[in-house]
Amino acid sequence: MFKKGIFLLFFLCLGIHFVEAQYWFLGQKGKKPYYLTRFKSHSSLTFGAGSANYIGDLASFGGLASVAVQSMRWNAGFQYTRHFSPHFSTAISLQYIRIAGDDNYFSPSGTYAGNYGRNLHFRTDIKEFGVLQIYEIFPNAQKLLKRSYISPYLYLGLAGIMFDPMARGNFDYPSPGQKDWVSLDDQENASYSKVSFAIPFGFGLRYKVGPLTDIGFDIGYRVSMTDFLDDVSDNRYSRASSKPLFNRAYETTAANTLVDRSTFATNAPPSFLAGPDHYITTQIRLIYHLPILIGNPPLPQ
Repeated sequence: MFKKGIFLLFFLCLGIHFVEAQYWFLGQKGKKPYYLTRFKSHSSLTFGAGSANYIGDLASFGGLASVAVQSMRWNAGFQYTRHFSPHFSTAISLQYIRIAGDDNYFSPSGTYAGNYGRNLHFRTDIKEFGVLQIYEIFPNAQKLLKRSYISPYLYLGLAGIMFDPMARGNFDYPSPGQKDWVSLDDQENASYSKVSFAIPFGFGLRYKVGPLTDIGFDIGYRVSMTDFLDDVSDNRYSRASSKPLFNRAYETTAANTLVDRSTFATNAPPSFLAGPDHYITTQIRLIYHLPILIGNPPLPQ
């Protein structure tokens, strides 16, 4: 998996070089100047923060709507973007994203009663480093200060991620009370890697509020290449374990939500999300365009 990610990153960077070369070639066509060659490349810095939602074995696509608000967490990040041409830009992105899920967010009756009975929960802080290719739907102006007031864009990229799923200890053991968060890897001696890749894609909108400043909104979707962001997999029960945080159906009080489960009983099986886990982010962004430095002409001799 790691080698595949490296190859994808290599071809992404190769694509950036190809795009630049293509614009130079078009500029020479017919020995006439082409408007792309006159575009003044520049850079921008972005700071953003917003919400994060998880889709996985504790909140599948079908059940997301009923638990989206309760499972919503946050994200914050920084992005450096190089605007190479009117339509194409490349960004390096650093994001800190918290996602979470809890079977007790579901109703104890209905379609997801089996999930409620399973009684698992988690939270994960994802450290994400990504390279993104951005397509500007409306071409940027040749001069930075004359850029459009509204600039929508689309993007696709590749990101490396680090994560460590955590859960609260048993409410009833060794004495009643809500416990601190502990690493599930430490508790279960899990065999999966906590380093993986994700494919981010999405769209956004920038609005010009000053000569060098924009306010933006961005919504992104990540398809990870691991099924263990939540420590749960659709083949979880093929990994036999006697660890206390692996099977929590017997607990009488939900460790995270503190819901009383002492009278609950069901034979319904829990539902899983087939394949890897996903997550969604939204951000409100402050964007600062670095001014283009113009060298002074030489003094007359």
